[in-house]
Amino acid sequence: MELGKHLIDFFELYGTLFNYDDVGISIRTGYFWKEKRGWKDWDSMRLCVENPQDKDVDIGRGSYNIKRVQRAFQHAYDTLIFNNGSSVSLLKLIINCSPDELRPLLKNEIKFVK
Repeated sequence: MELGKHLIDFFELYGTLFNYDDVGISIRTGYFWKEKRGWKDWDSMRLCVENPQDKDVDIGRGSYNIKRVQRAFQHAYDTLIFNNGSSVSLLKLIINCSPDELRPLLKNEIKFVK
């Protein structure tokens, strides 16, 4: 498992590529056009997230400052990609444990959710 690659991909997608104006997020289908759902209102830079149990409910409606969050993700992406001259890996500073160390934590969280 390459956690560093997943982290960089996440920051790239939601920091530089994702179209917050026109696209919403769905657990079922991945993404959808806000306009087709009638979710593109005066605040187009709003995060729209479909409720997994009811596709007609936008659970992201109460979100705000998404542009600030997007800029933070973009900054994290740029820092990780373009600051590779250091002898210490920036990812190692962020993720300082092995995937094996994470597995017990994930198992405990899954038990807690059930």
